[in-house]
Amino acid sequence: MRQQHTELRPWVEDLRQGTWAAVDSETTGLRVHTVDKPFAVGLRDHNGSIMTWEWPVDIYTREPEVPQQELNDLASQLMCYDYIVMHNSLFDVAALKQIGIEMPWGRVHDTMILAHLLDSQEVHGLKPLALHHFNYDVADEDALLLHAKFATAYAMEHDYPVESNAKANYWLPSALKDK
Repeated sequence: MRQQHTELRPWVEDLRQGTWAAVDSETTGLRVHTVDKPFAVGLRDHNGSIMTWEWPVDIYTREPEVPQQELNDLASQLMCYDYIVMHNSLFDVAALKQIGIEMPWGRVHDTMILAHLLDSQEVHGLKPLALHHFNYDVADEDALLLHAKFATAYAMEHDYPVESNAKANYWLPSALKDK
């Protein structure tokens, strides 16, 4: 069922009146509720400021090496905003929790849920939504996946503890850059 964009006006007005940041994390795998953790977090706020945090990942333990000061800076920055906008917030909130950052749910807005509200029968992935609603083609994923596939094959051949699914190994090319 397709909803009218006007039904989202109260949500948009909340964002216009407050401060907000769009946040995304990249993780060492897809099991963020149990073992995988973020190795990178990106943020873009309502003023257009962009901030990123990225940490090396130990190839043997798959643990990101996150300096405490950077973790404190990230947590502090996230708490500066009235609203945090995420796509599939269940994933990113769980990932951040794995490194000790608790997100207050009352401040989190999820664009995937909003996409379902607009049209529950259409695709709800972030990249297809960006292309559909804003004509914004995000082609970087294909190149990243290709690098992850090569890195996964190399790592498996050398008995590194990695997932067989290359999409779970986006962190791997950076970890193997000196190999």
